[in-house]
Amino acid sequence: MKVSIILPIRNEAAHIEQSLLAILSQDYPADQIEILIVDGMSTDDTRSIIKGIAARHPNRQIQVLDNHGKIVPTGMNIALRQAKGEIVIRVDGHCVIAPDYARNCVEHILSDKADGVGGSIETIGGTKIAKAIAIGMSSPFGVGNSAFRTTVNKNQFVDTAPFPAYTRQIIERAGFYDEELIRNQDDEYSYRIRELGGKILLAANVRSVYFSRTSLRSLWRQYYQYGFWKVRVLQKHPRQMSLRQFVPPAFALALSASVLLALIPVARPLAVIIPLLYLFANLLASFYTAAKRGWKYAPTLPLVFAILHLSYGFGFLVGFLKFWNRWRDKIGKTPAWQTETTGDVARLKREYADRKLRFADKDIYTWFNQANLFAIHQRQRFVLKALQSKGFTDLSRLKILEMGCGDGGVLTEFLNFGAPPRNLYGIDLLADRLSHACAQLQTSHLANADGQNIPFAAQSFDLVLQYTALSSILDSQIRKGVAEEMLRVLKNNGAVLWYDFWLNPTNRQTRGIKPAEIRGLFPNCDFEFRKITLAPPLARRIVPISWGAALFLERIKILNSHYLVLISPRQSDVF
Repeated sequence: MKVSIILPIRNEAAHIEQSLLAILSQDYPADQIEILIVDGMSTDDTRSIIKGIAARHPNRQIQVLDNHGKIVPTGMNIALRQAKGEIVIRVDGHCVIAPDYARNCVEHILSDKADGVGGSIETIGGTKIAKAIAIGMSSPFGVGNSAFRTTVNKNQFVDTAPFPAYTRQIIERAGFYDEELIRNQDDEYSYRIRELGGKILLAANVRSVYFSRTSLRSLWRQYYQYGFWKVRVLQKHPRQMSLRQFVPPAFALALSASVLLALIPVARPLAVIIPLLYLFANLLASFYTAAKRGWKYAPTLPLVFAILHLSYGFGFLVGFLKFWNRWRDKIGKTPAWQTETTGDVARLKREYADRKLRFADKDIYTWFNQANLFAIHQRQRFVLKALQSKGFTDLSRLKILEMGCGDGGVLTEFLNFGAPPRNLYGIDLLADRLSHACAQLQTSHLANADGQNIPFAAQSFDLVLQYTALSSILDSQIRKGVAEEMLRVLKNNGAVLWYDFWLNPTNRQTRGIKPAEIRGLFPNCDFEFRKITLAPPLARRIVPISWGAALFLERIKILNSHYLVLISPRQSDVF
């Protein structure tokens, strides 16, 4: 199995030789390893060191690529476009991986059915200050319960892992790295993988050594950036955050409040409570750590711990202010994965073939199933209300397009609402599903096409329908492209009618879309949200017993699984 090892680096003259030689010393078959070094236009001796090592190993596959973006995510994306391996391992120029790193990663991916594998890291330093920083970064008091810094000799599935090995398949599903994120790009990428149902393993026998920062100033800058960019990760993926990551900003905020209280004479006794409590906890942790690791580090450890906490905390607060208006931006600067459409077609074909097998001889999605009939009737009722609110009561005059029309079931409903066949259009990725739709609708206006490239002119349609098609697209950038195309083909006074899951935890082939993401996909639009459809697993149990009880539960909305949204572009913003 071919492995691509990627090193996104910049100005790593101090460590690149150790890092690269460790990769060249892997006990994995040398002819199955390609090394892609993506240099962020280094201004030190990094390039010349790499050139000398490559000259001494002429038979190894070493390629140096230019990264004019100079940051890790742009470097990773450049390399991912070139990588040929079935397994891709990201290694830092500041680290040295164990000789069996690649082999153990591959073995775990194959045997443990993991999509990503990483391991614990040993942080070390060359000077007294660097060693104190390394000790602080390996302490639970310094970094909380960060598993890869504090856990050893234990295999466990985790949220993220350092220097991970990923399968090519999961990378193609997750897409490229977000090129906005100077820091925290690995956390964000790991979350995207887990959101797709992927599993990331922290393996006990996957080991690496990491060289810590050499000065307190550089440590402050590093963790300030971690806190600052963590805000964008929070905005993109609110559920990615753990409680420990909110502690530093909460402490920084409390400390700032203490300073303000100190300006008020009567409140000064209260102002010292937070600083004194932290000082006590810091000194206690420092003495405890020094007793285990060496008393010579005792004078420096309190400073290291304070920098880890305060730099991250204040960085987070500054980021919160900086990005205050970015809560609807779920994309950032993530380039579209060029082969994702093909990958999604293959995935959707597999999924629908699997559905045919799973639901063969079952009536779960037919009108004879009471729960399905209940869902259809309720959805149609709200659809008609939405159309009426827009003034679309005479469908004979409207030109209608459905995204992901499948076998034509939804468009058939619009036939029953009064839309003539000549005005009904549809596109779908899967050609075999369109043949049934053509016969059913008696129309030739159905196209086998990608939603990112709708084969119709701009401002062609009064109404564009999207019924559970976008939740089947797992890549956020592709969702954005489809939404842009939907707006492009919409007439000035038209509307998008959206019906989709906000939550579907039982199906890993879908990813629910919540109101915040819908608003982000359709900027400068007006929205009418209706939370409808009693969650199907619940409806299947309740509807056969009592239709009235199901109606009651749906009306209280808390157990509803879909949003029906009428989306109207503001007139000045229509393409």
